[in-house]
Order: sequence, then structure tokens, then C-alpha cells
Amino acid sequence: NSNYQRRVDPFLAAAFVMHRSGLSVDVAASAADIDTTASSSEVKLDELFPVAVDPIDPSRNTTLGSPSFLTFCVINHSDVPLNFQVQFRLPHMYGILVSGKSFLNVGEVNGYGGSAVLQVNMLPLMTGLCQISGCFVVDLNSGKEVCMPSLCDVFVDTKDEVDDEKKEILHSRTKYST
Repeated sequence: NSNYQRRVDPFLAAAFVMHRSGLSVDVAASAADIDTTASSSEVKLDELFPVAVDPIDPSRNTTLGSPSFLTFCVINHSDVPLNFQVQFRLPHMYGILVSGKSFLNVGEVNGYGGSAVLQVNMLPLMTGLCQISGCFVVDLNSGKEVCMPSLCDVFVDTKDEVDDEKKEILHSRTKYST
């Protein structure tokens, strides 16, 4: 109903993280879908994205100018082992940039859902809702690269910690107004 607007308590923003992609779930479902009626010219999602990158439990509190490690899972949805390098490219990043080495050699990852976990040091350079983006996965054997969609949205604040009163509000309520 347009008469109701949801108002989020400003203290809740300090713990805001939204997973965006969910790509690995969609690709796995596509790979598992055996459709004998599909035409041979139809491209399946697992062929477009033979690999997916998903964030693992991003930090709930991200502070402006404070580097922090983000953990990602790289999943090989193809039917063969692939030798991956994950790259974060600066021209495709905004608000939160990679801090330090912008690529990681993952190595060979088995097919059919094989995975590897990696950490990347990220540096928030602006406050507000920022995207973790600019992630590319390169198969070092073939040279094929896959551009990942934005991985997640993270709220960046200027405060280092939320005091006890704000933590209580954060966990107890969301306000609605009309």
C-alpha cells in the first residue's frame, strides 16, 4: 500500500549487508536441469557462468577508511577442472576498493561444484551503501574471463563501533510510520 512507508531506524544502518548475486545457486540449478526438449541453440546459465563468486558472511560493520578482509567462495560449475585467477579491476569498482594485491591465483578447482575460499582486503572510501563489484574470474589455461555481477552491497559508516544502547535498538526493533 502506498500510504505506508517503511522507516528504518538510523541505528540499523550500521549492520546493513545485502547479498546481491546468488548467482551460484542459479547456475547450479541450471546445470542440474536436464531438459531434453531444449533447443541446441539455447544457452544455459551454467555455460554463461562456468564459475561464480559469492561473498561469505560479509562484515556487519564497515568503517570508512578502515581496511577489512572479505571472504569469498569461488565455485566451478563446469564439468572440467579449471585453473582460476580472481581479479578485482579498479575501473569497475566504486566506493569500496581492493587494498593491496588486486588478483589472487586460486589454482585448479575441480568441476561439478568444486570450490575454493579466498580473502581479499577491501578499503571503503565513501560512506553510504556501496557495492562490492569489479570482480573478474580468468581461466589461466584458456584465457577466458567472466565478469561477475556485483557481489553484495555494504553500508559504510564513519563510526568505529555502535554503543550498547544502539546495539539494543538494532536487535530489538524496526520502526514503521505512515
